[in-house]
Amino acid sequence: MARTERSKQKAREKAKKKSLNRKQTRKRQHESALKAVNAPLSEVAANWDWSECFASEDWHERGARVRAFAVRSHETGARTAAIFDIDLDRGGVIGVDMLQGAHPGEVQNEVIRISGDKPLMVVDPGVVLALLQAGQRRAVATGTSDHKNLAHALKIFGDTTPDKVAILTGSESDPGNDPAPESEGLWNRVKRSFGA
Repeated sequence: MARTERSKQKAREKAKKKSLNRKQTRKRQHESALKAVNAPLSEVAANWDWSECFASEDWHERGARVRAFAVRSHETGARTAAIFDIDLDRGGVIGVDMLQGAHPGEVQNEVIRISGDKPLMVVDPGVVLALLQAGQRRAVATGTSDHKNLAHALKIFGDTTPDKVAILTGSESDPGNDPAPESEGLWNRVKRSFGA
């Protein structure tokens, strides 16, 4: 049964409208992705969700040399990661790398590359921040200086607070002056997990 000219015209208009909507959606996604790639760290910290963060498996051992990743993810799938090399023995953050607006695969490739040298494990962003603060305390005690890009990279944490974990700095012969971790009861951990 042949279609009438009117129904053919309606079908063409409907297809044209769908095509226009698809183009506009793709354009918005592309613009959002470009904005994500060029986002300053303050905007990343304020608006992006935390993704999986990583630290060397031996992060809790005295004087460890720790590699740590703080990773945030954008709704478009873009990731921004700050990668730290922390010396808990002599003190300081001795290396800082940034992957800004990266594809998730780029971050994963970097995790795999670093895991080849030193196994990594998933940790809370607060653990990464606690490790950085412990490294900085040890640097002050030993008179060493942190990496020149540390202040910029720390912006990725925004208003994140460090976890209350025991991090042992120094060596067995020269232990660091580490503050005792604050004990946190079960009730406080439950409340914190719900944002209270």
